[in-house]
Amino acid sequence: MQRLLALFALIFFSTSAFAQQPTLDDRAAIEAVRTQFAAAIQSKDLPALTALFYDGRIEWRGSLPPETRVEVSRMAGAPQPVVAATGAYQFLNDPQFAKISLQEDFGPLSLYGDGQMASATFNYAFFANGQMQNWGLENWQMVKTPDGWRILSLFFTATLANVSPMPDAHLSKPPAAQ
Repeated sequence: MQRLLALFALIFFSTSAFAQQPTLDDRAAIEAVRTQFAAAIQSKDLPALTALFYDGRIEWRGSLPPETRVEVSRMAGAPQPVVAATGAYQFLNDPQFAKISLQEDFGPLSLYGDGQMASATFNYAFFANGQMQNWGLENWQMVKTPDGWRILSLFFTATLANVSPMPDAHLSKPPAAQ
């Protein structure tokens, strides 16, 4: 039994010790996904956005920090959950938003992965008609497919700009540097 445990420990620790960092090609490919993502939001192209997700399934969740959650609860007239299935993709085909310009700006990318999966984290700011609506942190769990990198799930925080102004360095520093 001890030999089996020792062998397991050797395999586990040796493979995790040699886990790869994403290559420059992987980083460039993931940056390209972010560029395509921003373009799909801006052009309100839901099929293009959906194609960036694994199997075309949009897995997108958001969380509001406490101060924003209180304000959104007040505006909605109902308590808001800590985590909800929500995101900009819901506005792309909505006729009420047809004449509203949408834009998402990104900060530097923090990337961790092993060449098959990656966790991409970055700060963002979201704008409607040129006015910042919210800002926060975004994390994409990604998988490398034969067709390239795809988003498996997206999770973000959203602080309303009218509740708490975005810090000056938010889009110029990686998340860990703040």
